[in-house]
Amino acid sequence: MKQMAFHRAFMVRDTSADPDGPLRFIGATEGEKGDGISLKMDGARLDRYRANPVFGYGHRYWGRDSLPIGRSVKTEVDDKKRLMFDIEFDRKDDFAVTVERKYRDGFLNAVSIGFSVVEWEDPKTQDYWSGGVAVDWELYELSSVPLPMDANAVVESGRAGPLAVDEQLLDSVRGLLGRLDADGIAALRQLLDRTGQPAPADPAAPAPAAESSGRALDTVRRRLQMAGAL
Repeated sequence: MKQMAFHRAFMVRDTSADPDGPLRFIGATEGEKGDGISLKMDGARLDRYRANPVFGYGHRYWGRDSLPIGRSVKTEVDDKKRLMFDIEFDRKDDFAVTVERKYRDGFLNAVSIGFSVVEWEDPKTQDYWSGGVAVDWELYELSSVPLPMDANAVVESGRAGPLAVDEQLLDSVRGLLGRLDADGIAALRQLLDRTGQPAPADPAAPAPAAESSGRALDTVRRRLQMAGAL
């Protein structure tokens, strides 16, 4: 059974480009990323995606609320060995219009590909768990995401700042979730629970109010939802 993994990439902002034209994204580059996988661009299988070049949001595939928000009008590996997409948004979809505006205004920068590895460079030592070099892989889809897997993989506009520690943790976790079984996801939930808790309180201080505890629980739940574990 094939598994799907995810990579985060970023948008190429060209201020001279047509403001009403497609947006160009770098979907993937060679070299090891946060999930430990390096994708060889010479081994990219693009026919499946080109036959159904949907642009989604957050790797959601099921239900009417998970419909595509756009499509790729051009998908190619360029001479710099980068997987490039020219994305055209659905201007009749209110949510798609909002996402497009956030990209154009600089509030969103990242995208993520969903792919499956067909062949590893060294199948005896490399897999989704250990990472490795994918010499043959198939592109499934491209999605809009709020955070890139690599903290440096953001729009080239000089606006990038350091990510908070918990966001870096969530970013790394997202790349692993597609490769974990139920026990692994349960362990990650426990880890995220611990990172979402406030520092230990002074024993002499009064116990926190129930309302504060509820807010803390909601925060953890939102973090897990962002990571795709709920």
